Amino acid sequence: MIARRSLLGFAVISIATARAQTTPPAVPPERVRALLSSENVNERAWGAYYAGAMEMSAEAPLIARLLHESLEARRQHSVQRDLSYFIEILADAAIRLRCPLPAKSLLALANYWRNYLTLILIQFMPTAQEKEHVLLTLLDSRPKGREGDTVAWTAIGNYLLALRSSRWAVRLLREVDIAHRFQVVDGSHRLFGSRLIGGTSDWAWGAWPKDFPPRVLNYLTFDPNVGGVLIAPGPRNVYAVRQESSPDQPPPPSPGLSGEFGAWQKPRIEYLAALTATKVSELERLFQQKTEVDWQDVAALEESIARETALQIDAIREFARRLTRSGITGLEGLQLQVLIEIEDARQSREVPLPAVPPPHKFTLSPSSPAPRPISNPGRRW
Repeated sequence: MIARRSLLGFAVISIATARAQTTPPAVPPERVRALLSSENVNERAWGAYYAGAMEMSAEAPLIARLLHESLEARRQHSVQRDLSYFIEILADAAIRLRCPLPAKSLLALANYWRNYLTLILIQFMPTAQEKEHVLLTLLDSRPKGREGDTVAWTAIGNYLLALRSSRWAVRLLREVDIAHRFQVVDGSHRLFGSRLIGGTSDWAWGAWPKDFPPRVLNYLTFDPNVGGVLIAPGPRNVYAVRQESSPDQPPPPSPGLSGEFGAWQKPRIEYLAALTATKVSELERLFQQKTEVDWQDVAALEESIARETALQIDAIREFARRLTRSGITGLEGLQLQVLIEIEDARQSREVPLPAVPPPHKFTLSPSSPAPRPISNPGRRW
């Protein structure tokens, strides 16, 4: 049980000194250990703060244990005073000590609305398998369309890209929107050029206890110019930033917020391109195609739709083979679909166009040989 009583005389002096300084004073290591072993939650918080600031790596296992116990206490709906603030200080100390935390603690920290802290700490996990498990679990809590802030989703993706996670690559391919728009024109109307279809913070500060260490804000950002540290390189680099302020000051501003919410088509395509050393523009054309068809009659249009859709599906299957050759597994038998769209750009519309066909479902088979080319392709945009 974490109790909270009056401070030791030394701690009172330490608090006053730390408030007056940007850098914490050099506290004797034995005093830091004494604070960490105190039953008073605010003294333990100071011990964790000093241990992190002084890079006392020998205390990393204790910091990890205290964080686990505090998260477990909160999970059990503990109403201990200042427990939430203690967790913040412990997580910050774990970051500064590059502390390898187990998956259970990282996921508990994320459930406690601290996704940014989890995504900073995950880089210190010892094994790729554990890291992949935590990252995919975080993704599972962010289904497509409800990914939340883009910077956190991107950090997860960048980590998984570095791991070359097959489970993640399969998920990306399943989530990419595949479509083919057929623009029907006649001799009096033709469209030139090409066009493709488609294409916060998670902290909650309250009144910070005045007998606690300075409040610390760790956040993620795409901005490389705010003094952050690159933690997740990728198509869009993600940086971690640490800001500190004394307890009697208001929370610092959060310039690191991405200002974007939700991950759309292009970020997924960027990752698939990075996995295969393919140009992003090539994959954009692959998954979002547009074909211009000269109007003759319904039968000719339906034939064009069938032919061009088959070409697109063959090309996607070839891309799946490329993924397989790059080491990605789990694609065999994956079911995808092409959404068919028809745009009537004719000047004369006396003959109605046929109904839009349902999505064309198909299955990937990277182990099968590539098909022979289909002749007479339409005009692609």
